[in-house]
Formats: sequence, structure tokens, C-alpha cells
Amino acid sequence: MKTKPSRRTFLQTGLSLPAAGFVINPSSLLAAFQLSTQQRQPATYTGGSQKGKSKFEQYIVRDLWHKSYPQDFHVEVTKPVLGLRINEMQGSTYSPFALSWVPITKAFLMAPEPHTHDWDEFLMFIGGDTTNLLNLGGEVEFSLGDDPRNMEKFVFTSPTVVHLTKGLWHCPLNFKRVDDPAKPVLFTNLMFTTDYTARKAPK
Repeated sequence: MKTKPSRRTFLQTGLSLPAAGFVINPSSLLAAFQLSTQQRQPATYTGGSQKGKSKFEQYIVRDLWHKSYPQDFHVEVTKPVLGLRINEMQGSTYSPFALSWVPITKAFLMAPEPHTHDWDEFLMFIGGDTTNLLNLGGEVEFSLGDDPRNMEKFVFTSPTVVHLTKGLWHCPLNFKRVDDPAKPVLFTNLMFTTDYTARKAPK
């Protein structure tokens, strides 16, 4: 969602899943979470049957840690974030997409300015209490509109999914309240692209 240039870091260096496996390239993320260089070596699977591994391992992605949080995105997000990026493959039956799971443990303004994209996007706001998924555990303010100068604000206090069609103006996105940091609001972002771009409103 956030339109600062560093958001491309995830889309360009996050997880990928080519036709025969996945690749994680964290070369631009060496300092995140103060991990040593040895701990940050890319986890690479090139497909086929590795020695001692099942040939079906190529369909499984085990390392979903989105390592560019928090320093390249939102410093307010202090818990580990998950992410997955799927590129277009020859003969595939799906479109490229990027998916992230972000635990929101405290109130903050995530995306202050209206913007649009040239692709569809789904935003999902789910409660962190897995024993009661009907409870969002907080309050979210989100704006939609045809004109960035005249946006309509919506308030979510229960689990909600927003479908952003291509060209639809959206944001600000404000996590207004989180009731219990131990049961955060889980913000899930599904974008049908692996090359993030955004168009902001003219000044």
C-alpha cells in the first residue's frame, strides 16, 4: 500500500517461485533485524528432486519471512511479517501476484495519501484472535473515491475485505485502534502484480 519508493524492495528482492521452485534474494536487506551475513544467505530451491528430497518439494514454500520489515516499510510494524511473490510462468493458469501478511499491534497511519494502481488489489483486515475470527480487535479507517480531492471514508470494526479495481482511488489507510497487541489486526495485501507502481493525486 505505501507508495514510498522503498516498497519496491520487497517486490524486487522478496520471495519468488519460478516454474521449478523458489528463490529468496535478500541482498539489499542485510541489516534488517541485525542478522549476520551468514544467517542471511539466500535460501534457493531450483526445482526437481534434490538429493534426499521429494520431487514434490517444488510445490512448497517454507521460508515466508518478509525480511525488509520494518526498516524499509513501516517502523510501527515490530512483529515478523510474511510475504510471497509469484511471477508469471509459461503455461501457468494464474496471474503474477504478491501477497503479504502484516500484524498490526498498535494504531498508526499506514498510507496517508490517495493513490491508484494499474492492477487489481485485495486488502483484508482480519482479527488476530484465531479462536474468534468474527472479532477484528480494533478499528480501521479507509477511504475510497472517484476523485482524490473528494474521498469517502469507511470505518471497519469487524473482519473486512476490500476489492480495489484498477484505477480506483484509495487511502488514507489508518489503523485507528488495536485493542490487544497480543492479538493484532492482521492486514493482508494481495496485489496482482510483482512490479509495484502507484499514481498519486496531483498537488
